[in-house]
Amino acid sequence: MKSTGWKFSKELPHDQLSGVSAVWFGFFQQKNLEVWSYESHLSALELGVASAEEIVETTRGVSGGAAGPYMKQSTHYGAYGVIGNLLILCEQEVSVCKEFAEALP
Repeated sequence: MKSTGWKFSKELPHDQLSGVSAVWFGFFQQKNLEVWSYESHLSALELGVASAEEIVETTRGVSGGAAGPYMKQSTHYGAYGVIGNLLILCEQEVSVCKEFAEALP
């Protein structure tokens, strides 16, 4: 992921996310991204999409401690994308996810 311009910040706990092997928080084009790694693309779809949709819905227009357990408290994830075995939560809009996907090798 480094070849994309991704700036890793920290690894986050993933024990509350079913099927996730790792969660990373970082930056891409000055936007916050959270990357969840699954065993396969199918696992990312089946196990991750519902959680991602819930996070996107609950963090729209929310700040501070109400933002949620898996993210920086001030981060608003406006979109997500599933790219291979990765589920990406994207700050503000899906175009950030698309640009990240296009930059992947």
